[in-house]
Amino acid sequence: MKAAAEKPTFVVGKRTWNHSALWYAGAIAHDCYHSKLYQEARATTDGKPPADSWTGPDAEKKCLKFQIEVVESMGADEDTIAYLKQVEKNPTYQGHNRGLSAWWDYWRRRW
Repeated sequence: MKAAAEKPTFVVGKRTWNHSALWYAGAIAHDCYHSKLYQEARATTDGKPPADSWTGPDAEKKCLKFQIEVVESMGADEDTIAYLKQVEKNPTYQGHNRGLSAWWDYWRRRW
């Protein structure tokens, strides 16, 4: 999610946009929540919120919780919900959220 852009933009990988419409919608909801967290934190700072206000494990848990709510409301199957709840327990799959390591992790993503 390019949350800091003038017009926040959802960035999606091939595996996500080739998945089911429900999964794609959940991914959009998830990343939009990152943008929401960014905008809320930005409003309380000098315009540049700390990275951990909208990325990192704590933010990821919030975004996953919202994603679960969205896909449940859309009738997601039990396996999808179980997968998201499992990831929610230890959301470190996103890699680093600061510096050069974060960019390397971002470019290596396959989702």
